[in-house]
Parts: sequence; C-alpha cells; structure tokens
Amino acid sequence: MRVPGFRVFGIDPGPTSHGMALYAPPVREGAEPLIEGADQNTDALIEHIGLMVEPFQIIAVEDFVPMGQRLDQNSINTIKAIGTIEYVMRNRIRKVFVPRRFVKLYWTGLGNTKDGDIWAAMKSRFGEPGTKLNRGVLYGITSHQRSALALAVMVADYLDGDRGLLSKPVPQLDALMETLRGPK
Repeated sequence: MRVPGFRVFGIDPGPTSHGMALYAPPVREGAEPLIEGADQNTDALIEHIGLMVEPFQIIAVEDFVPMGQRLDQNSINTIKAIGTIEYVMRNRIRKVFVPRRFVKLYWTGLGNTKDGDIWAAMKSRFGEPGTKLNRGVLYGITSHQRSALALAVMVADYLDGDRGLLSKPVPQLDALMETLRGPK
C-alpha cells in the first residue's frame, strides 16, 4: 500500500473545533513520514475536504460511540459535526469512521487507556517533538491533532498489514478497514 502520494487524513471531531492530521507513510526505509496537523472549525474543515482530490487520499474520522451515559450538549454538537462531515464526504469512496476504542487498542493494546499513553506510544515510534530550533516530525502537533494523527497512522499501518499491539483479530475493525480496500 505504500505508494508515493498515499496519504491518510485523520479527523478528530469536536463540538466546535476539529483536530486534523495528514499522514503520509515513508515510501522507503529510513525516510521520515510526512506529518502535518491543524485545528479548524466546521466550515473550514468542510472547505478543506471539498478541495481534496488526490487519488491515494483516505479520510478517517473518529466516530462517536455512546458509552451508556447521558449526553451533554458538547456530545450532541460533536455528533452533529460528524453528521455534517459524513454528508460532505458522501461521494468519497475511500473514507472510514473508526471508534476511538480501536485506536486505543492499536496503540496500547488496551481499550481503556488514556490519551497520554497513546501520545507516549507515538513519541516512542516517531521521536520527541523537539524544539523550535531542533524540530522532530511531531513538532507542533497539539492535543486535538494528536487524536487525529493517531487515527491516521493506525489506518495507514493497518492497510499496510501492521496490526500494532492488537493481540488478536478484531472483526469489527477488520470489516471497517476492508471497506477501504475496495472490491476484489
């Protein structure tokens, strides 16, 4: 799957602002991946999605999964934002909505881990963010963008055959990823 130009655009929806990250895996051994992040409001995100025409572009959106608790207004607004994003992407073939628990399982092997544990795993893989004068590939990635990047990297790796720290098959996740591969 690692072809020049292959990219995964991850989106971590929020009630008013959305974390986004673009991840392009290295195409050869020893090369660094392309990692970019941004936070945008819904209108800017919709415009950004509308401009994407790259043939190897995959859009991965963190999906909202109710956990049996009452929903507050932020949760409802996030669900509305996901619906808006889904509507804008309705004609895109290569898109996937992935529940957060699968991202947690991929990066840490645990479904109940904290975001800090995922960030630690990402730093272990890509190196420290660094400083303004000595930038690492994660430099400038903010907390909201981290979730989007963790999702984008997981999707890219999964399509490349890397199942991260998943110790056993996860049929729901396998089915989601299979939708990206297209017809056989």
